[in-house]
Amino acid sequence: QAEIDVKGVIDDLNKAVASEWAAAYFFWVGSVVQEGFLGEEVAEYFAKQVQGELNHASMLSKRIVELGGQPVDMIGKVDSMSMFGRLAIPKDPGDAVGFVKKALEFEAKAVEYYNKLAKKYFCKDHTSYKLVSDILADEVADEDELENLIGRKKNR
Repeated sequence: QAEIDVKGVIDDLNKAVASEWAAAYFFWVGSVVQEGFLGEEVAEYFAKQVQGELNHASMLSKRIVELGGQPVDMIGKVDSMSMFGRLAIPKDPGDAVGFVKKALEFEAKAVEYYNKLAKKYFCKDHTSYKLVSDILADEVADEDELENLIGRKKNR
């Protein structure tokens, strides 16, 4: 049976929690500032995404507690701990395409991070592996939806 570094898993998952909170905040801001025809569609999609990101943060936090850790204290730590770095909101709040492009950057980083964690935990920590694999699938689907919002579809 493979040994896992429980503190390392907790740290990895806390980085994911901080990132999910950052994404939820970004989507929330985007949902309230969008204007115009495309803006309304983006705002509706972003509002739906807020709950999904918070759900991910909750699932990850529960796993951290199961491992004997403490979920990250969000106040002041989201930017420093998230995989996104300093969270930047587009300067023009009505720029729906700009918001979607920024969200695509976040989703690409999330897909990369969760893929890394899935590989790291495969056959070592089955519960964390399943959790990050499920979230990875959600993030890939979110990336596809965002690409469709602005008419950009990558071939996979």
